[in-house]
Amino acid sequence: MTVMPKQLFYFLVIELIAVAILDFKYRKISNIWVVLNLFIFFILYFLFKGIFAFQVGQLYYPFIFFIVGFAFYTLKIMGGGDSKFLVSIYLLLPVAFHEDFLFSLLYVTTLVGSAQFLYNTFIGRRLIFEFFRHREVSYLKQCYGKKFPFAPIILLSWIIFGMNNIDLIK
Repeated sequence: MTVMPKQLFYFLVIELIAVAILDFKYRKISNIWVVLNLFIFFILYFLFKGIFAFQVGQLYYPFIFFIVGFAFYTLKIMGGGDSKFLVSIYLLLPVAFHEDFLFSLLYVTTLVGSAQFLYNTFIGRRLIFEFFRHREVSYLKQCYGKKFPFAPIILLSWIIFGMNNIDLIK
């Protein structure tokens, strides 16, 4: 049974709170957080080999998130800082927890994304009617084209993930 060190869990809680506040305020995630996580990754996996044994599986989810994040970034769905930050978090997570965190992340993203969609639809109903009347996509872009900060979603996912795995955080 794999356990997550509580120091790592709480470090990521504190980091995610800071990043979520900054992302909500400035709509940008600095690369310094990614560099910090990479530095911690190298410390954990190369200096403490007895505690954190490096596995190739450790790179599967970060690689997938890098590719998907890059695609979402080019399509202007997700910011570049969001995807890089998510990759760096997955590097710190023990492999046994990757899938659980992914499910928490998908759950919260779907919930918040759906709520944001319904909110934008309600608030922008005049723009939607104008779209149907004039058949111009610019009205839909005004209604739905706003991005929301993703770091608070990662934070909420991390809290739900922690509550689901509280017995494995020691």
